[in-house]
Amino acid sequence: MSVVGKPLPDSRPAASPLKDSLSSLAPTLRRVSRDLFENPELSGEESKACSLLASLLSENGFKVEKNVANLATAFLARYAFGDGGHPQIGLFCEYDALPELGHACGHNLIASASLVAGLALAKGLDLPRGEVWVIGSPAEETFGGKVSLLRSGHLADLDAAMMFHPGPETRVCSLRSVATAPTEIVFYPERIPGIAQERRPNPVLAVASLFQSIQSVASGLSGASCPGVILEGGRRPNLTPKRTVARFSFRAKTQPLLRRLMHEVLRCVREASRTSDCSFSMRRYEAGYEPLLVNQTIGKVCERYLQDEGLAVLSAPPESPGAYDIGNVSRCIPVIHPIINRGFEGVLTHTEEFAERAGSEEGIQCATLAARVLALTAQELLTQPELLAAAQDELSHEVGPKAGQ
Repeated sequence: MSVVGKPLPDSRPAASPLKDSLSSLAPTLRRVSRDLFENPELSGEESKACSLLASLLSENGFKVEKNVANLATAFLARYAFGDGGHPQIGLFCEYDALPELGHACGHNLIASASLVAGLALAKGLDLPRGEVWVIGSPAEETFGGKVSLLRSGHLADLDAAMMFHPGPETRVCSLRSVATAPTEIVFYPERIPGIAQERRPNPVLAVASLFQSIQSVASGLSGASCPGVILEGGRRPNLTPKRTVARFSFRAKTQPLLRRLMHEVLRCVREASRTSDCSFSMRRYEAGYEPLLVNQTIGKVCERYLQDEGLAVLSAPPESPGAYDIGNVSRCIPVIHPIINRGFEGVLTHTEEFAERAGSEEGIQCATLAARVLALTAQELLTQPELLAAAQDELSHEVGPKAGQ
């Protein structure tokens, strides 16, 4: 058994056929990236993106299954080498856009990089066994397609998985993410007959009080945050609304801290309800995300390739980690999720500037580099059983021998 965290020898295979395949697919990457960027689709509505990616994979010898996990815009595409079977390495595509901002998270680049990495592996490798998967995972920005794919058992046969994300800094092994609890809170005024409109219990006061108290709680819990919006707050100032609706993405760097935060949130909700004479309801409106567990064994391989590309890979964890649905997958399968800043240095996601970069020549160059790094890393996992075994040993050490769905 390998020692967790101990670097394996640098035994990178000769990559000329694979690199030749990657070079030949450059026009495909450019075309797909531009197509997705110019035709943004919101979470769960990515029918054009799903069709485009699935068609290209099918045309190149992948066996494609669509509408998986009861998701109309998800797909699994599998290419078998030789006799097929294990190892089975997955590449995740994301392709949902943001309202108003379009591809301000660069999912057009993520999808095109994973697509081309998968096509290049299928075209450039001649192996006796194994499979490469390209996985269409919709709605990363909302309900998390990977969570649905994981829960449905569609990822059970994977031995390892990966994807990239453009971002302001380059990091792999040091990447962290937060746990999330997307929660909807509704206040309803108590009905008191014969009371004038202006004296009736007002759920607007309840939701306003809640925002103030929740932000106070978050400021006192290091590593927690509570971004939220009011979806319903009434239409006219002289009419008491029948209800107010707020949605929060409660976030914390660990699950224990998230549980503590949610305990405090419930206390705040009850107090807002009591002081405003309103009843309330709470529910999870989307799947929560787990903190990302980056597989260090695979991550070190990926970092070497990024350094070969001239990138400085940061070793310190990010100051403001994001949330990723691949975090849930990382608790069951060895996973890496490199952030690559080629062309995105210092540019924050979910901004207009990031969207501009995602549709630019700089964005395409970032995705091209990412496809190359992902393909080379996946090649090592497909051809070096000891590397994959070390990655799986590491995961078992981190989460226990029964890691899985």
